[in-house]
Amino acid sequence: FGGFQCKPRLKTTEEDVINVIKLYGDEPCVKGYYIWDEPWEDEDIKSAAEQTDWFFKHAPGKLNLAIYNPWYNPKYNWNNNLYPDYVKKFLDEVEPPVVCFDHYPYGAPPINANTEDQLDNSLLWKDLAVAREESLKRNTPFWFYWSAIRTHKRYPDLLTHGQIRLQIFYALMYGAKALQAYGVNGCSCGPDGYD
Repeated sequence: FGGFQCKPRLKTTEEDVINVIKLYGDEPCVKGYYIWDEPWEDEDIKSAAEQTDWFFKHAPGKLNLAIYNPWYNPKYNWNNNLYPDYVKKFLDEVEPPVVCFDHYPYGAPPINANTEDQLDNSLLWKDLAVAREESLKRNTPFWFYWSAIRTHKRYPDLLTHGQIRLQIFYALMYGAKALQAYGVNGCSCGPDGYD
């Protein structure tokens, strides 16, 4: 459904939502629907809100998840101090059941293998503070996506267990009530399996 960042999928209609719910809604493993991943543009936020409303209307009791993006939105970011406005706009319009975003600190430029430097100066801390503040203000649980894999081809090696634990701990420190891992099967363990 929806799309990813500024790349919407095909136009989703209310009829599409109804048909998907008819097909899969009674499956015991379907606990909810992932609607939008990081809508950037204002019209994408409106689309995420519309689709979220349809899912709540036709699939009450299911988790209907749309997440906002971290600081790197070209229009709403920390360079122009519009990032908190973006988060508020997203949460006001979409009204998701959880405050949720992702942040993958390892493996994207200008990040290097020396994680201490990159996290000391990271905008992650400001993003987490906004999420915590909005979660508390709205009495809505804060969920966080952490990365089980490096997210850039330049650094193809696996994350260490320490890097994974660090992401989990800082999310919990900022009040996350649930954690989701981003990765693909087998990416967070070495060639000989899990340690």
